[in-house]
Amino acid sequence: MVTFKKHFLLRKHELWQIFVAAAFPIHVWSIILALRDIPWVAERTNIWDAIGVAGYELVFSLLESLLIWVVAVLFGSLLLRNWSENKRVSVLSVLILVTILGAICGQYVEIIQLPFSSQIGAFLTTKQNPMWFIYGALSVLILPIVLSSAYFAAYSDTCQNVIPAILDRIAPLMVLYLSLDALGLIMILIRNFA
Repeated sequence: MVTFKKHFLLRKHELWQIFVAAAFPIHVWSIILALRDIPWVAERTNIWDAIGVAGYELVFSLLESLLIWVVAVLFGSLLLRNWSENKRVSVLSVLILVTILGAICGQYVEIIQLPFSSQIGAFLTTKQNPMWFIYGALSVLILPIVLSSAYFAAYSDTCQNVIPAILDRIAPLMVLYLSLDALGLIMILIRNFA
């Protein structure tokens, strides 16, 4: 067990920094979406339903953050274990951030309904396997950004010093977000079991 701990587990501070890197952008985006949804849900039904929707969004963002964190920790523990703590935190944080920002951009494009999205939809319906086309196009767009960002984080001393420092500064705000998640969970429990 000592050997397993020595070789595969990260330090507590490193685990927290990686969690902050995963949870912060997800929570910011979730709060933006919740603030966008609350008025129309309250108008459609009532404010209690709108608060319930916000609670679900917060709890889902926590679960999503935990899933991404687990994957990043496993990746960092198994593949990047010979790197220094700052280098590992920097690379994992950049990979997480680029991935999450890509997902946020995808959701945002869907929300704003760009004028050419109907043309893209019509083009994709002519393809036999449209999902392969979408995945291929996204890979061509996103993979170079992900790889170049990870390379920069791995080999830039400035990046390895700045990213952990930024994560440490964001950490107190993350405690507030986790409190909101707990409040969201309480709201869900009250709505479903009261």
